[in-house]
Amino acid sequence: MQGGELYEKIIRDKHFSERKCALILHQILQGLNYLHSQNIAHRDIKPENILLVNSDSNKFELKIADFGFAQSFDKRQGLSLKLGSPLYMSPEIILAKQNYGTAVDIWALGVISFILLSGTVPFKGQSKEQLHD
Repeated sequence: MQGGELYEKIIRDKHFSERKCALILHQILQGLNYLHSQNIAHRDIKPENILLVNSDSNKFELKIADFGFAQSFDKRQGLSLKLGSPLYMSPEIILAKQNYGTAVDIWALGVISFILLSGTVPFKGQSKEQLHD
């Protein structure tokens, strides 16, 4: 993956046009669609786990990486383990009041889209506790 992490590109470029953002999100959604169709939740979608295939700044060929938290599950039972990267964790995971499913990946993708378009994070806080308040 010659292009490195999406995170590094965000740091360099600060924010992206709506068109570039749409290209990035479309590819991530395609990958998530496949995972979710197999009843697999990634549970750690974040820019550090999205890799760019090449370093051409006009091409966005992406791959989802780091499946350490990924889990296959039964939709009727869901998942319950509280894990992930705090900034990208959905309320279902943080509150742990109910089992959750693949929607947690879509929440994380929403956080990524906010960052891509605005160049800032949607939630303020220096610690996991502050982020979850």
